[in-house]
Amino acid sequence: MAGGVICHQSIDEFKRDENGLLRENLIIKGNNLIALHSLKEQFRGQVKLIYIDPPYNTGGSAETFTYNNTFNHSTWLTFMKNRLEVARELLKADGMIVVAINDAEMFYLGVLLDEVFERENKIGVVCIRHHPRGTTQSSFFSTVHEYALFYAKDTERVTENFRFETDDVEEEESFIRGREDATPETRPNLYYPIFYNPVTEEITLDNKGDDFIQLLPENRNGMRTWKLVKESFLAELKEGKIEVRKTQNKYEIYRKIVREKNKAKTMWTAPRYDANHHGTGLLKKLFDGQNPFSYPKSLYTVLDILKLTTGADDVILDFFAGSGTTGHAVLELNKQDGGNRQFILVEQLEEHIAVCKERLEKVIEKDENIKTDFLSCELMPYNAVFMDRIQSAQSTEELLEIWPDMSKDSVLKWYVKPNRPEDAAAHFIAINDVEKQKQLLAELLDKNQLYVHLSEIADETFQVSEEDKTLNKMFYSKESQ
Repeated sequence: MAGGVICHQSIDEFKRDENGLLRENLIIKGNNLIALHSLKEQFRGQVKLIYIDPPYNTGGSAETFTYNNTFNHSTWLTFMKNRLEVARELLKADGMIVVAINDAEMFYLGVLLDEVFERENKIGVVCIRHHPRGTTQSSFFSTVHEYALFYAKDTERVTENFRFETDDVEEEESFIRGREDATPETRPNLYYPIFYNPVTEEITLDNKGDDFIQLLPENRNGMRTWKLVKESFLAELKEGKIEVRKTQNKYEIYRKIVREKNKAKTMWTAPRYDANHHGTGLLKKLFDGQNPFSYPKSLYTVLDILKLTTGADDVILDFFAGSGTTGHAVLELNKQDGGNRQFILVEQLEEHIAVCKERLEKVIEKDENIKTDFLSCELMPYNAVFMDRIQSAQSTEELLEIWPDMSKDSVLKWYVKPNRPEDAAAHFIAINDVEKQKQLLAELLDKNQLYVHLSEIADETFQVSEEDKTLNKMFYSKESQ
C-alpha cells in the first residue's frame, strides 16, 4: 500500500544517520493513511513521538473547519482506528502517542486507544485550558478546555520522567511543621529540642551548657513539631541545609531545600496555552496580520508536550499537520536545548500544505539561531490530481470541463464508461447543486488509484519519469549515503 513520492526540491541524496535512517525534516502532501504505510517502509520502529490533532467530529461548519468535521460516529472511529494501528508500528519500543481531542469523541477515543495500544499503556489524560474566554457553541456549559491523551507503546520502556526541565532552585522554609495535626502528642518522633550557640553558630541536639539556647517547634498557634526526625535532621545539618536566624528578638530554624524539576500536572491552565493568543495570534504575526488557518494550537501546548516526551535526537511525526504547529515547536525546542529532533508532517489539503511550508520558511528565515531546513514532498498523485481539481471547482461549467480529462487520463471505477453522452451531461446540469455535482464526479474515480503505488512505479501506464524512479529508490533505501 506504500505510495511513490515526488519532491519539490532538486535532490542528489538524502541525509541519513550511521544506521541508514532518513534524517530529513519532511512535509508530505497526501492521504495520511497511505502516507503512514509509505513511511512504514523507512520508519517502522523509529518514531519517538506521534502527536496528532485529528478532526474532533463536532459537526463544525465548512466555514470553520476545512477538514471533514461531520463524520458519522462509527465512520470516525473506523477512520481513526485504521490510522492508529499503522501509527503504532512506526513507534519505537519506548515511543509514545499524544492525541488532542475535545469531549465530543473523547470517551470513545479513549476506548479505541485502549484497544490499539492496550489499556495498561495509558500514561494519562491532560486537561488543557486553551480557550479561557469560553465558547458559546454549547447550549449549556461554556467550554474552556480540551484534552491530550497520552499513551505509550510500552509503559515499562518509557524512560522520560514527565518533569519540565527547569534549573534547580534553592529555597528556604521554616523547619516547623505548622499543620494542626502536627503536635507533640500526635507526632512525638518529630518533637525534640535543638540547641544553638549564637556566638559560635553551632547547632546540635546535645545540651552543651549555658552558652546554648534551646529551641522548640513553637509558633503562634502553640507547640507543633519539626519537619524531620532526629536522624534526618542530623543528615541535613551535616550537608549544611540547616541554619538558625534571629528574627524579631527570637531565633528560628530554617531548612534549605532544592526545588528540582517540576513534575507535570494533569491540568494545564497557564496563559501560554491560550490558542487565540499563541496559536491564531502567533500565525497572524508571521503572516503580516493575515489569518491563514482556523483555530491553530498554541505553539506552547505542543512545545511542552515535546519537552515531556522527546530527547535531543528523536523523530516526531504529526499526520494531521494542519498549520504546521508541530514542526514549528520542533524547531523552537531544538533552538532552546541544542537538539537535533526531526519532524515529519503529513497533510492532505493543499491550502494547509501551503500554510505549513510558508510558516516554517518564515520561522527559519527570521531566526538566525535555527540552522536547519526541510524537504517538501508528496505522494505521487494519479487520480488525486482530479480529486483536487474537483474540490477546487466553483461552478458546474468548471466541473464539466474536468470530465474529458478524467475520461482520458484517470482510472475510473469498473462500471463507468468514459464516453459521456449528452443526456448524461444534461442530467448532471439539472442537479443544480455544485456540491452534489462534485460528489457525483468524485464518485466515478477509483479511490484505490489516488496515488501511484510504489510497486507500480515501473508500470508504463503511470508514465513515471526516470528522475522520480531514482528519487524513490533513494527515499526507500535504508542504506547510508
